[in-house]
Amino acid sequence: MVIRIIGTGHILSRSVEEVRTAISEEMPDLVAVELDLKRFRALEDVGFDPKSYQRRVSFKDLIVSLVGGGSFPVFLEGVLALIQKELGEKYGIYPGSDMCAAIVSAKNSGSRIALIDRDIEITMNRLMRVPLREIVHLLLSRGDDLELVSRLLNSNIEGILEKENLDIIMDRLKKEIPNTYKVLVDERDRYMAHTLHRIQKENPGAKILAVVGAGHKRGISEYLERIEKGYGADIQKILEIRPVSSVRILFLVFMVFVTFILIKSGFLLMRKK
Repeated sequence: MVIRIIGTGHILSRSVEEVRTAISEEMPDLVAVELDLKRFRALEDVGFDPKSYQRRVSFKDLIVSLVGGGSFPVFLEGVLALIQKELGEKYGIYPGSDMCAAIVSAKNSGSRIALIDRDIEITMNRLMRVPLREIVHLLLSRGDDLELVSRLLNSNIEGILEKENLDIIMDRLKKEIPNTYKVLVDERDRYMAHTLHRIQKENPGAKILAVVGAGHKRGISEYLERIEKGYGADIQKILEIRPVSSVRILFLVFMVFVTFILIKSGFLLMRKK
C-alpha cells in the first residue's frame, strides 16, 4: 500500500487546484486531511465553504465567548484563525480552502475521509505553555515573516511550496522558536504519521492520499519511515493537557488583543506596497 502526501499552502489557490486534480486523477480509496474532529465539524456546519466559515469568525464574538466562560485555548486558536484570514484576504483565497477542496473532492469521487490531526484544544493548551517570548514572536511576527518570505521569493508567494525554500523556512523557525516549532509542527508531525500508519494497517491494500500543510510534509514522511523501521513514538506524552496559570492567561489575552489591533491597522501585514 502506498501513502502519497500532498503538501499544500493553506492560503494558496495553486494548492486547491492541485488537491482537486490529484483526487480526480488518482481516485484514492481514502483521503486523509490535516483536521481534527472539531475543525471538521465547524467546516461541515457551513457546507465546507471556507468563505462562509471565515465570515463566522470575528474578534468580537471570540471576546464575548471568552468573557462568558469559554475556553482560552479555543479563543487563542480563533485569533490565529483571524490572522490567517487577514493573510488569506491579502493573497486572494480563504484559509482552509485546500482542506475543503480535499473533502468535497473526496466525497464526489467516493473516497473515504480520515481526520489525522491532533485535537486543536490540546495543541493550543501546549502552545500556551511555551516560553512567553516565543508566543510574542509568533503573534507579532507571523504576518511580517510571511511578507519577508514573499519578497525573498521575488513576490511569488507560491514559491514557498518549493522544497528547498520550505526547508530553509522551517529550519529557521525551528532555530528561532524551538519550543513553538515543537508544539505546532514536530509533535503534530509525529501524531499525524502515527495516525496514518494506523490507518495503513487497518486498510491493507488501500490507496491513501494525505493532504497536509506543506510545512508538515517532510516531518510526516520522516516519521513514517522511522515507524516502518520500528520507531515507537510516545503518543500519549504529546496528548497531555496541563493547567495554565491565570497570570499567563491574562498576559496572553493582552498580547492577542495587541496583535489583533496591529493587524487591523495594517502594521503587521503591510497591505500597501
